[in-house]
Amino acid sequence: MVTLKLRELMDNNFLSALKSINNQPLSALQSWTLVQLQKKVNEQLTTFEKVRLESIKKFALLKEDGNLE
Repeated sequence: MVTLKLRELMDNNFLSALKSINNQPLSALQSWTLVQLQKKVNEQLTTFEKVRLESIKKFALLKEDGNLE
């Protein structure tokens, strides 16, 4: 099992490496494993983004015009 920290998932080099690997000829097992990894990464990034936006709305200060400071 591979364990990654969120900062590693957010790294552009990691994301571009996944895309680069995806463009290579792979066996069926390797392709399946890669797809499963990409699903998990996308789930984690989606969850992070949702929590990040909720936190911004909860703790950010609003200006008079309704925009965040």
